[in-house]
Amino acid sequence: MYHGLGPYTAGAVGSIAFGINSAAVDANVIRVQSRLMAWRSAKEQEHWELAESLVDGKRVPGDVLALV
Repeated sequence: MYHGLGPYTAGAVGSIAFGINSAAVDANVIRVQSRLMAWRSAKEQEHWELAESLVDGKRVPGDVLALV
């Protein structure tokens, strides 16, 4: 993680600007994941784990982030 940035911003910057396989989870990602997975009370860590599993190195990291 970059000093002075939160996990979402660090993930977004790393993924989009530097092509690093990193996830970024915000309220919208949590909302979409909750609907797709039919989660009613998932912990934030579960959302991060799912997001990180989607950034698997097979796709361009910034593209995955933009799609989510």
